[in-house]
Amino acid sequence: MVEVRTCPGHGCGATLRDGFLCRRCRHRAELTIGDLPSLTAECDVTIARLDRVGRGAGHRKKGDEQPLLVKVRGDGKPVSDVVDTTLQLLYEWSDHVATYYGWPSLPLHVRGDVRPPRSLLVPAAARTLLCHADWMRIDQQGPDLAHAVWRIRSDLRAVIDRPPERTYAGPCQAPILVMETLPGAGNTISVRGHETRCDRDLYRRWGSSTIVCDGYDPDPRKREGGCGTEHLAVNRDAFLVVTVKEQLLPLRLLWESLYVLMPGCTVDWETVRRWPRRNNGSPPRLTSNVTTAAGVALYRGSDVLALAADTMPRQGRRRITRHADQEPQVG
Repeated sequence: MVEVRTCPGHGCGATLRDGFLCRRCRHRAELTIGDLPSLTAECDVTIARLDRVGRGAGHRKKGDEQPLLVKVRGDGKPVSDVVDTTLQLLYEWSDHVATYYGWPSLPLHVRGDVRPPRSLLVPAAARTLLCHADWMRIDQQGPDLAHAVWRIRSDLRAVIDRPPERTYAGPCQAPILVMETLPGAGNTISVRGHETRCDRDLYRRWGSSTIVCDGYDPDPRKREGGCGTEHLAVNRDAFLVVTVKEQLLPLRLLWESLYVLMPGCTVDWETVRRWPRRNNGSPPRLTSNVTTAAGVALYRGSDVLALAADTMPRQGRRRITRHADQEPQVG
């Protein structure tokens, strides 16, 4: 009897005909390794606190809080140490594969007081792994390497910027059966059920393919039990666009949902947060429709979507027009 083996890749389970990792998972691991140098560069930007645009004109008044020179996590540990610890696993795997093929190891040792920078070590480690990518299929430890690089990329992305916990996914509107008791003749009581629709708002967990009506709300005071209906995220995207256009929601929540509402949207938060402000005396591009009792301004979804759609093509046309208007040089 032939033993049927399945691929141990992350969430795969495909049947293996040969090797220890399927070709698709190996290809995914190659793409992940290729992302690591650019992600490390973004981490260096975050560590240097260059990932946020200041609100002021570049100077501080007396008494203002002085920022730290490096970014620190909530537990007080420098982000640079977290990145070094994460990348140490990458260096170890690179040296392991390099030794297998007789390649030189990475120069990880400190020369004097100078350690080779991450900008040199990470590309060198990625190059070693990519040159011998088939090792993940032919060696028994190959699946462990594939999982390790996936974990490394996940940890680096968490350092760059923590994604929002949940994004708005529209109203539930699932049919639910409500039972009510009616007084009957004498001492009898009758029970009657009627169908209605759940009026709770849905909030999708970041990266989840399903959305459960569990009563979650950004405002803790509004959290209560949901109907428990499970929705497929892919089936709600078109419905969400139509629904959000008529909803009044906080600006930050609408911006966080743009990745679903407008796939490929590249409008950043610093641009969006300036829309309600006056610009050199001119009226703001976005006006709130109502303000809640807690002082939170609500904006119509259709207005935000229109501005986001207008901002992206206007930037592209401006670049094209600027080059097209230039007169050719006549020699």
